[in-house]
Amino acid sequence: MAAIELSRKHNLSPEVIRERLDGMRAKLKDKFNIDSSWASDNKASVSGNGLTKGLNGTVEFSDTDINVALDLPWKLKLMKGQIASALEGELDKVISSGEAAT
Repeated sequence: MAAIELSRKHNLSPEVIRERLDGMRAKLKDKFNIDSSWASDNKASVSGNGLTKGLNGTVEFSDTDINVALDLPWKLKLMKGQIASALEGELDKVISSGEAAT
């Protein structure tokens, strides 16, 4: 079981949700050195580098849901609540406005 599991409902087309998630992925790369790449049309693999090394997970979407599952290294488990809260906020922004905050 992942350390952080988040799910959000959406009513967006696959093209729009993928584009919006790309914006969130870019922000995570810039701010936290977290790499991600699309493993399929609807699933991205996520991995951390530097201070976030050891973080691994997936971001996956369907026609109605977005699911995030992250495994955290021990040093980040101390901040699990803060990380989950920040991700929840970013997902909510992506679904509602289409852009993660910068």
